[in-house]
Amino acid sequence: MLRRVSDVVLINRLKLRYLQFLIQIDEERSISAVAAMTDVSQPAATKLLREVEGILDKNLRAKPP
Repeated sequence: MLRRVSDVVLINRLKLRYLQFLIQIDEERSISAVAAMTDVSQPAATKLLREVEGILDKNLRAKPP
């Protein structure tokens, strides 16, 4: 039951724009490119990504090997 409650809390904290942004970053592999495509400054895009990382408690900006 606790797992389900935490899932609901997580879903409620993630906004649709966060999810769309994450999908775009995954497709483009570049925060700067996504920022330019969506008319968002690169610092604002990075801030949004950090917010999502905080919600998920995960680092999503792992550098490729």
